[in-house]
Amino acid sequence: MNKFLDLHTIIASLGVIFATTTFISGLQVAKREKQLGTIMTMMHRVNGYVTFIIYVVIATLTLSTYDSIQVWPVIGWFTGFFLMALKVLTVRNEKFYKYASRVGLLLFIVWIVIIYKQVT
Repeated sequence: MNKFLDLHTIIASLGVIFATTTFISGLQVAKREKQLGTIMTMMHRVNGYVTFIIYVVIATLTLSTYDSIQVWPVIGWFTGFFLMALKVLTVRNEKFYKYASRVGLLLFIVWIVIIYKQVT
């Protein structure tokens, strides 16, 4: 079957789209005034939840295709979970808030790696 029409690839592509919009809206949240910032923050949060759900779905689908538990794929998916948790903790802590965009960029790179792994 064609790899581009595979369910894993389609879901991972949707994840990249949501990760991109989450990253861009996160950058815009920091630059907006308070009233527009609350709307952008809500949109950013919803995009983040959808991105996380898609991440869990693609991780579950990918790990369920193996006949036995393999160490490196599990480590890779849990590293992505760790980066997502680190991003949330970074944003919530005012002392490290200035690093949130860098951690958000790391999450975007994680999605690029996921797409690369799903397409190849």
